[in-house]
Amino acid sequence: QIVQVLGVTTAFTASGTEKSILIGGTFSNLTQNDINIYVEIVDQSLAVAGAAGISSVQLVSDIPIPNGSSFVISEAGKTVLEQNDQVTVYCDTANAVDVTLAILSGVS
Repeated sequence: QIVQVLGVTTAFTASGTEKSILIGGTFSNLTQNDINIYVEIVDQSLAVAGAAGISSVQLVSDIPIPNGSSFVISEAGKTVLEQNDQVTVYCDTANAVDVTLAILSGVS
């Protein structure tokens, strides 16, 4: 998925009935310039409940990706996504990053 707008883009939404596991991901710079990305998990159970406090967690923040390069989220650490949680990506340049995520879905 390419982040096509200058703003937060939802790259993945977990099923409403089962958990998923984010295994890894690759974020490729598609431009001739350096870019910065942010990746976060939006916890929909907190957002829906209207609970006070944090409803999202930053996986990476302000990561620079030079032109012609990629950034990889390591497969060493896995992230459990509960029902309806989202992986969102923000890039400081429109149409600049290609996102590929490795996700195991259907985890009960």
